[in-house]
This record gives sequence, C-alpha cells and structure tokens, in this order.
Amino acid sequence: MIAAKESELSVGVRAIHESVFDQRIDEATAAVVTGTIREDDIRTGTGLSGFVHQRTDFTERFSMTAGARIELIGFERDIRHGRYSGLNTDTSLVASSSLISIIPGAGFNYNHSPHVGFFGGIHRGYAPPRVKDAISTDGVASNWEQN
Repeated sequence: MIAAKESELSVGVRAIHESVFDQRIDEATAAVVTGTIREDDIRTGTGLSGFVHQRTDFTERFSMTAGARIELIGFERDIRHGRYSGLNTDTSLVASSSLISIIPGAGFNYNHSPHVGFFGGIHRGYAPPRVKDAISTDGVASNWEQN
C-alpha cells in the first residue's frame, strides 16, 4: 500500500435564487406589438448546494480526489393565465416541489513530466429539472426521484 504524502480537505457551499416572468403572446404576424396572451406564469427556483472533497497526494506525480456534492432545490410555479379545454383563461394555480440529490465522484491525476499529464475520473451526472417541467401547466407537481 502506498502511504499518503500530503492530503487536503475542501468544503464549500453556495446558494441561488431566481425568478422568471414568462408570457407567451400569440398573434398572426410578427409585426404586431400586442396579441392574445396564451400563457402567463412566474417560475421561481431556490437552491442550496454543498460539497466536500479530499485530495490525497501519494507521490509528487500521482494524486487522487474523492468527494460528494449535495443539492437541495425548491421549485414554485404561479400560473396566472393558461389554455384549458381549448380556451384561454385567467387562473390562479400555485404549486411547489422540491428535491434532494447527492452526487459522488472520484478522480486521479498523474504528471508524467512538467508538460505531460494524465487524468481521469468517474462522476455521477446531474441536472435538476426546469421549473416548467417540475410543475405542469395544470399546476401539478411532478414526482421527481429523490436520492
């Protein structure tokens, strides 16, 4: 077994909040400045992310890193106007959903010389759903798989 020469632990957090005011206006030609409101909604997302990873140098040329990230995400969709049963209509549908996901990963780095290096890793892919996908136009929250 190779003994570790040096090791470093890194941790961090970040927060994000965003709101999208989305309107779809339909009209017969592109030159018209107003038309029929087809959709009108406000989509909000709030997230908190944290990570921890450990880099271990086994030699001056070879190191490995392993870690994980956790994502906590909340969605809300406030639907104010939509198309239901073929009719455009004002409405007031508010729905929310949330999910938690843990994303692990590991990698290595080998520096053959000052100008040549090799690296690789294996990581779980992750992309959160869009708020428009997480909550349908009927105001129903989708059941997203939680890890």
